[in-house]
Amino acid sequence: MGLRPVTRNDEAQLPPPLLMASVIINHDVYYLRLQFDRMSFWFVSDDPKTEMHSGYATVWETFHLGKHGAAPTFILSQLDRVLDRFLDAYLKANVEGPTVQK
Repeated sequence: MGLRPVTRNDEAQLPPPLLMASVIINHDVYYLRLQFDRMSFWFVSDDPKTEMHSGYATVWETFHLGKHGAAPTFILSQLDRVLDRFLDAYLKANVEGPTVQK
């Protein structure tokens, strides 16, 4: 039981991943959420002959709750900061670094 990792060969046949950002503002408080979803596959039992299921699964997310001081640029700067953090994490997990030769 559990998720099956997707190989690089499988990725060309999958729907694209989703990056979703949402911002909710209520008076002087804001809620910012960033979520990255990828297509995933799983079996309901340990027997691989059972029916395989698929759907999007959240593989990275973060949220912030705070006061914005009536400054829309503050919220945009927070979103920019979170997007930078996501990009760093994504590149670290998905891009192979240079090989070191000895």
